[in-house]
Amino acid sequence: MREKLLQIRKQLFDIIDDIDVTINTTEVTKKGNRAIVHGETVLAIRAGHGGLEPITGEYTTSGKQWQHPDIDIKLHGKKTFYEGVWNRTIADMLYNSLWNINIPCIKIHHEWKDERLMSQCDKINKIHRNSNPIALLFELH
Repeated sequence: MREKLLQIRKQLFDIIDDIDVTINTTEVTKKGNRAIVHGETVLAIRAGHGGLEPITGEYTTSGKQWQHPDIDIKLHGKKTFYEGVWNRTIADMLYNSLWNINIPCIKIHHEWKDERLMSQCDKINKIHRNSNPIALLFELH
């Protein structure tokens, strides 16, 4: 039963991801009272590796983690440092800082899923060609 539920959950997340890619390539994003307009040049931010899966709390990238013997990492209260979680924290800080000085930007990465580099490149190219030219890509690893 648990295996079947996990399989259904994965299928649901895959559908949501497909919808997310479609939305992000047409209307892109809003921040506060300002929305990115179709055709407006933007900066893109991509956090490498995956994050923590919200239901199970499992890290989605094999490797790319470091176990600290003594202290809890304040980021998520565990003794393990996850590179992808840290990358997303920095990406969020950069995203908010750019919007605070009125520079339109978008996040390319999935909230927690570790996506293949090729699918990320496809998403970036699709946004650049079809909706918003990307002036610069911040790749955080």
